Amino acid sequence: MDKVNLESIYSKILSKIEAECERNGDLIPYIPTDGSYTDMRETKPNWWTNGFWAGMLWQLYHASGKELFREVAEKSTELMRNNLDTLFVDL
Repeated sequence: MDKVNLESIYSKILSKIEAECERNGDLIPYIPTDGSYTDMRETKPNWWTNGFWAGMLWQLYHASGKELFREVAEKSTELMRNNLDTLFVDL
């Protein structure tokens, strides 16, 4: 794949994820239903895939420097961290 194609794909990824961040706010998206995502914080807060969203945002923040990705990644990470804290409170 040539550099022009890679740059085009990268630009599309940034645009799509930026739109998702703005549309979804601080929810952790999972499966879309009728154009809206299920928020995993409410249904399965400890679901194993919840970290993918934050992880992807952290990677895009480091690659692009876009503050929106960092801000949403921090919120998602904090939600998961708080959730883990409640799991281990009795240990």
